[in-house]
Amino acid sequence: MHNPDLRDNGRIAFVMPFAAMTRKQFEGFRTGWYGRRRGRRVASLSATVHFDEGWTFDETVQPLFPVPSCVIVGTRTLSAPLPRNVTAFSGTLPRRDASHREAEAALDSGKEPWPTESSDGGSLYKKRFADGATVYPRMLFVVERVPTGGFLGGAADAPLIRSRRTNQEKDPWKSLRSLEGNVESQFLRPLYLGESVAPFRVLDPFTAVIPWDSGADTLLDAERALTGGYVHLPVWLEQAEAHWGQHHADDMSLVEQLDYYGKLTGQFPISNLRVVYSKSGTIPAAALLRATDAIVDHTLYWAAAHSPDEARYLVAVLSSETARERVEQQQARGQWGARHFDKLILGLPIPRFNSERTLHRQLAELAERAEQVAAAVPLKEGVYFVTARRQIRDALGEDGVAVEIDEAVAKLLGPAK
Repeated sequence: MHNPDLRDNGRIAFVMPFAAMTRKQFEGFRTGWYGRRRGRRVASLSATVHFDEGWTFDETVQPLFPVPSCVIVGTRTLSAPLPRNVTAFSGTLPRRDASHREAEAALDSGKEPWPTESSDGGSLYKKRFADGATVYPRMLFVVERVPTGGFLGGAADAPLIRSRRTNQEKDPWKSLRSLEGNVESQFLRPLYLGESVAPFRVLDPFTAVIPWDSGADTLLDAERALTGGYVHLPVWLEQAEAHWGQHHADDMSLVEQLDYYGKLTGQFPISNLRVVYSKSGTIPAAALLRATDAIVDHTLYWAAAHSPDEARYLVAVLSSETARERVEQQQARGQWGARHFDKLILGLPIPRFNSERTLHRQLAELAERAEQVAAAVPLKEGVYFVTARRQIRDALGEDGVAVEIDEAVAKLLGPAK
């Protein structure tokens, strides 16, 4: 609870982004159970709230917030199911800080069902796609190699590395000094983020320290790495664990954080044929990933494919403008319009791939052609991923394969509802 002093049967209201009513990341909040969590389980309960009222304000209610918002009201008592309906407001306010009387006069309201992410006619593929690993805090795991002019630190089996820093970091991590040291090369793996994927093409991955012991099939912490006879990894992990212990309030260990919900260990053994797609953005991007040593980050969804044709079939659907248009109204909406796909596209009626169906084979063939077009696009070293995606989409459009894929996906999915 944000207010642990709220008395029993006291009323509390949260002003939240609209996504709090539907999105998976707010699932724990909506339960009304609060305390220290270990994964999905509340390990130490602090309070329970029954949410019994909700108001929604879509992007048309202005001037208010730059994103659609909501108010969720509850009572500190035993948790109970969410209400079936919300009060949906619409209209234009006379000013951003309008009084209650002004807002009441300017806005219309009506009852609507509590919003949900539609799963009607959802695809069987929805359960096959998994969220990637929570490789966080990034500065403790995502690294870059340190250029060395001599032999010091230049050993191929244990290169010298340091934390890769970005301006996206937040406190307290952005204020910490970078980690630097040698780490055994077997623990340095390619890491694919959302920005590592463009339509029909994977871009350059990052490098991450992933303490996975392939022989023992387990993740290592500093103590176990030392016991296992490794020289450099224990030193790196000891520093990372010290930072984690000092700057994270939860009692979850760093290794438990890295394997949150089993999203890292669940990737092993790594399939040699994976479909990956970015969960965020305004335009979908999916590609075929063949790297058998690579880890997929939580900014991507991934699924192992049974065959190259099935993989390309899925990439064609997930990257199509047709699929994007079908889920646009269900997307969270921000200041710049619809964003975040999560598993919305997998809620479309995408049939299981069948090599005996002509349309399925056609999509696989079109995707293979699109891969060739995407691979031929010259990208400058260090190009921003948004620019790379745009250049590839432009090439797909000029080739004509993008339109052919959209037409084939429209036939596959049937008439829009």
